[in-house]
Amino acid sequence: MNPKDYLRQYRETVARIQSLTDHREELRTECDSLKRQSGERVRLDAAVARLVDTDAEIERQTDRMKLLQQEVSRIILMVTDADRRILLTLVYIEGRSLVETADIMSYSYRQTKRIHREALHDVAGILAQDARACDSEPV
Repeated sequence: MNPKDYLRQYRETVARIQSLTDHREELRTECDSLKRQSGERVRLDAAVARLVDTDAEIERQTDRMKLLQQEVSRIILMVTDADRRILLTLVYIEGRSLVETADIMSYSYRQTKRIHREALHDVAGILAQDARACDSEPV
């Protein structure tokens, strides 16, 4: 997995949770509507089952998100340059765009793209180092 995809996992999981949360609200609305209608017991039961499944999936994704945030943050903290760490945090933890990040960091967009490229290079090295360390550990 390339460094950008590795770092994006956290934000993608956050987006997945938001999507599931939106879906859960739609299901709750459907359940409320079906409760008021007589003769809709089968449809209500099915909607409640989908709601329970969605809640369980939100819980699984939330656990995954917490682990990913810890792991991505750990990798970012290993980047030695402070500007690169800040950029990675803004983009991959907070979900900012490079344009927003440039403004926050008071850099030009072009400079921000350069820092981003360098930061991803640093992350690639860290991930490779981590992979070598895992390969060399005794089982």
